Amino acid sequence: MVYFARREREIKIGTSGGLRTRMTQLATDVLAIERGDMVREKQLHRQFKHLLARGREWFHPGPDLIAYINDLRAEVGASPIA
Repeated sequence: MVYFARREREIKIGTSGGLRTRMTQLATDVLAIERGDMVREKQLHRQFKHLLARGREWFHPGPDLIAYINDLRAEVGASPIA
């Protein structure tokens, strides 16, 4: 799974086979998930590289990243984030 998680004002795009354990390790809130692997994760990192905050996986919550996450949330009937 590819996940989008938020800690404070940054969003992490990562992959995990054990999402619940990973979120506990990171102390983050899951915003959305999508099917995918490390290849998909890298594609998303490239797509949102203009929002890179620190490291390779933490991003600023720009409008296009928020819109992408909200599209994923809408697919499962979850409320949008701001």
